[in-house]
Amino acid sequence: MLDVGCGIGRTDHVLECGVGELYGADLSLRSLDAARAIAPATRFVRYDGRRLPFADASFDAAFAISVLHHVPPAERSRFMAEMLRTIRPHGAVIIIEHNPLNPVTRRIVSRCAFDADAVLLGSWETARLLAECGAPALGRRYLGFWPFRNEFIERVERAIAWLPMGAQYCMWGAKLREANP
Repeated sequence: MLDVGCGIGRTDHVLECGVGELYGADLSLRSLDAARAIAPATRFVRYDGRRLPFADASFDAAFAISVLHHVPPAERSRFMAEMLRTIRPHGAVIIIEHNPLNPVTRRIVSRCAFDADAVLLGSWETARLLAECGAPALGRRYLGFWPFRNEFIERVERAIAWLPMGAQYCMWGAKLREANP
């Protein structure tokens, strides 16, 4: 499995015991150094932002969490195609992004220095990118409706995951063909 835009490896730390091999790729050398300390069983590599340093069809799955909104809109198709290049046929792709339909999310992103370059994209744009690159979306869930967590809220959020007002969305698809360059 490949984590594109892994940052400091927090997700990888959680996943590394549950997957056979986990790789993380990121632009930031500082983030990769931190990730190696947080998730020592994950293999982290530098990504130049253009080409992932892996052969075609190397992974069963790839995911990007809160990465696409940092990719300039004109480069998103290329980014998605490159991510999909590394996935085997019928492999999974998972995208989690901030939901621009949520006004609180928009406000938080607009005030976050780390998101100064962010251009949020809706789930419809993510679905289009996936389809254009050969991995049509198979599902979508909205999440993060409330800032606090408990068992009751978890159940409610699962029940209303179809409602496009959560703070984020998760979309997944499967690679059906080779990605377009």
